[in-house]
Amino acid sequence: MTALHTLLSREHFNMLSSFLHLIFLIGLITYQRFQEIEATITFESNPAEVKENERIGTVVTTAKDASIITTDPYVYSLSPPVAGFQINAETGLIMTTEVFDFESKNPNIFQLGVEVKQDPYTDKRFLQVSIQDVNETPICEEPKFVAGTDSVEIAENVAVGTHIYTIHAKDDDSGDTLNYMIESKDTFPTNCGNVYRIDQASGAVFIASTLDYDAGYHTCRLTIQVEDKGKLSCRGALTVNIQDLNDEPPVFKKFPKDTVDVSENEPVGTIIATAEATDRDDGNMVTYKFATPVDRFNLNEILRSKRLLFGGGVPGTLTSMHVILIAIVFSKNKLAQEYSGDIRLVKPLDFDNPDLRKVYVLSILASDDDLKHTSTYTLTVLVIDVDEAPICDPAFTQGAGASTTIPEDFPAFKTVYTIIAKDPDPQGEIEFTIISDQSDAAKYFSLDPKDGIISKTNEPLDYDQGMKQYKMTISVNEVGKTPPKSCTGTITINIQNLNDESPVYLNPPDVINIPDDESAGTIVAKFTATDQDVDDRVFYEFVSKHKGFTIDENTGELKLTHRPDYEDTTFPHKQILEIRAFDSNRVHSVTATVTVNIIDINDNAPQCQPTLYNAVLAETDPPGTAVTFLNCWDNDLEAPNNHLTYTLVLDSFSTDRFSNSNNEIQIGQKGLDYDESTFEGQQFKHTMLIKISDGGTPSLTSTATLIVQVTRRNEWNPKSDDFMFTVTENSPIGTIVGLVKFTDADLPSDSIRYSIASGNNDIPPRFYMEPNSGQLKVLNLLDAESAARYSLTVQAVDLNNDLESDPQKQKTSFTTVTVNILNINDEAPICNPAYYETTIYSTIKTPFLQIKCSDKDSANDQLSYLIVGGNTHNRFVLKRTDMNLPSVATTQSFQFDIPGGVEDPMDYQLLVQVTDEFGGTKARQLTSTATVVIHVIPWTTTQPTTRAPTTPFTTAVLIRISWYWSPEGWFVALLVLLGASSFTGLYVLAWALLKK
Repeated sequence: MTALHTLLSREHFNMLSSFLHLIFLIGLITYQRFQEIEATITFESNPAEVKENERIGTVVTTAKDASIITTDPYVYSLSPPVAGFQINAETGLIMTTEVFDFESKNPNIFQLGVEVKQDPYTDKRFLQVSIQDVNETPICEEPKFVAGTDSVEIAENVAVGTHIYTIHAKDDDSGDTLNYMIESKDTFPTNCGNVYRIDQASGAVFIASTLDYDAGYHTCRLTIQVEDKGKLSCRGALTVNIQDLNDEPPVFKKFPKDTVDVSENEPVGTIIATAEATDRDDGNMVTYKFATPVDRFNLNEILRSKRLLFGGGVPGTLTSMHVILIAIVFSKNKLAQEYSGDIRLVKPLDFDNPDLRKVYVLSILASDDDLKHTSTYTLTVLVIDVDEAPICDPAFTQGAGASTTIPEDFPAFKTVYTIIAKDPDPQGEIEFTIISDQSDAAKYFSLDPKDGIISKTNEPLDYDQGMKQYKMTISVNEVGKTPPKSCTGTITINIQNLNDESPVYLNPPDVINIPDDESAGTIVAKFTATDQDVDDRVFYEFVSKHKGFTIDENTGELKLTHRPDYEDTTFPHKQILEIRAFDSNRVHSVTATVTVNIIDINDNAPQCQPTLYNAVLAETDPPGTAVTFLNCWDNDLEAPNNHLTYTLVLDSFSTDRFSNSNNEIQIGQKGLDYDESTFEGQQFKHTMLIKISDGGTPSLTSTATLIVQVTRRNEWNPKSDDFMFTVTENSPIGTIVGLVKFTDADLPSDSIRYSIASGNNDIPPRFYMEPNSGQLKVLNLLDAESAARYSLTVQAVDLNNDLESDPQKQKTSFTTVTVNILNINDEAPICNPAYYETTIYSTIKTPFLQIKCSDKDSANDQLSYLIVGGNTHNRFVLKRTDMNLPSVATTQSFQFDIPGGVEDPMDYQLLVQVTDEFGGTKARQLTSTATVVIHVIPWTTTQPTTRAPTTPFTTAVLIRISWYWSPEGWFVALLVLLGASSFTGLYVLAWALLKK
């Protein structure tokens, strides 16, 4: 057998050696053929062009070598490298790596050496690249000019042709020239037109025509364009600001004929005219003053802006009365402050006075800022004579006019008042006339038309029955003139009252009935008397003193000085009062008599002493038990005012728990109950009001308060249902198993004490009961395998449910508590034995060893088994039927005595892992292991017991087939590699021969 294996190995080695020689010869021929192939690199364009200013990464051209048709890697490169260019090593794409500038680089032609390599192949060709010139945009160099914020300031008197600004621009293109032009002009407020020009070659800006700020040339914005031959341009803006100069004198606006007529009666303060002068210089102010002082006139010298005044006088011509000039002043589109230059009359004029002039010549001087320019204007004022009206006493003509007062018994034909008036014109005469009167005044008073004397007629006056005042409007007129002028005034004659009437009572009461509960200060009556004397007052007083009463001197109100208590024997029940009414100075009086009766009423409310009662009762006291007696009375002496009625005012909880019989309070039919939860919120107290009413009309009421404190009695046993709890066996000591709760109808409900009466018999005990809360806790470790259930008897005793702490009055109850112990996986599987050892033949087909393991807290079907170590080549498996104990079996794939192959070992030490909680949570699973040592005896042909012939050929064939069709992996890979290499070499050889 060994000889046969050796023979086969040598045959394969010879075959492999011959095949490798063949591959070497094929590769050598292929290399020689590649050396004979000619290389040819081509470009898509050669020479190539690149425009200046093109971005980085611009494609120049692509290099290709058409002779390379294999898939072997090849590399393109620039040889030598040239700054500004690069080539893609794989695609041959040539690109720029910088931006070229035609004007700055010289020369602008590059020679690129392009090389391609593919071992052992190499080729190199040259590429010419030219940089092409491009027309570039001119650059305006001044940033403010480009941004449109550049400006120049020039005076308005600058000469024509003056250079004011130069635009600086450049063009990087060689030999290019620039052309400068004004593109647009934006001006304010007047169009600047052709005021400015620009030199097209140099960009210099000049003044082309005369400037005048006062003509509106304030600001001009020039938009200027700079253009090259290729029509590319840059542009910017220049703002030219004109400075105003003070170069204009004020100019007066003339009055017609340089004259103003003013009537002699114009009042002082009247503006007779307004001087107006304008200055074309912007912002200049004009001041006014008289060249020589004038005593009758004043010139307001407040400043006025030039060119802010538009308009003149009111349409029409100046009258002889006055001149009104209206100016409308605007500044920056807003109404300016009113201008001045007003000429005012400061002293009165009088044409008839020979001491005063009738013509005034005013010389007015107007000056601009700093008095640099002045102008003078002469205005003549003519005083005009007018016919003057009569002059009346101002007290008569002004306001409400003159007034006088006379008594109602003023004698007839006596002078009441004299009107003072005159005519200022020489030899002028006046007359007096009543033009209107009120209250028929002309009946009682007469007017003398010559001297203006007002007299009393013989018609009697009566202040009390007639009018208190008379008015007359009187006109003082010129005599003999048409139309006559006049002055008018008013005279008021007031009539003075005299005391000549006695007071008279208006319906005074005869009897007054006063309830005895009226309070002090109450008005019990009001006496009213009148006096026909107008403005005469009436006063009131007692003829003699009266106890308990007072009368108001001014109003006649009769008031109580203190309460008229009927039960007070010192206060009279009946009095007769005399009340006198008198006028001012006690000239006249009258007396009234009235009877006052004090009426007894129910004015005493019931009283109780004390008003607060307290009682303490046990909740078991029976109905009808007396609670307390009320001590109440009424100070009224006679019935029914002193008859008392008692009414309980109870809340909803106290209803039917209390009743009363007159002043005795008793426990009601419903009885008392300490143990209601609502009553606990009331602190176990009944608080009630007792309403005590008398029999008077209306009835008076008082209240007393009764507080009943109810004490507890232990009446009921604690009650509870049975409980069932579940706790895991691994619960730590102190774990709360559950809460056992008893209820007690007696309050307080938290007075129950808990204990375990029986069922907790383990030593040590497993459970502990919190006496106050009823919490059942784990006292010692639990074990579900030892005891899965406990039945405990819990005792509940109420301790403080009786007012008296007597153990004999405590009540006890019991309940059953079942505790189920929940099993927890806390026991690992145990294999018995934990070590196995056996010997098998390699040809065994049936399971040969059973592993015996168990778990205290898991059934057999909850155990899983797994070989986790020592199973070389996975020759062994575990077989298990219906989740019974597993057995070890072979896979029947042992390999022994294989020439040149890998053989299985003959000794195995298997590590079998046993895990509980099969299919459960891995975190809770526990494991253990068992060791199985197996000795494998390789298969051998044993001598049969019979003499049946055997065939060695059959044995040999079986061995060859097994070895031939089960080669090692490296041999298969080698065959595949050699086949692929042979095919490639033949293909390359054929291609080379055909191309040649």
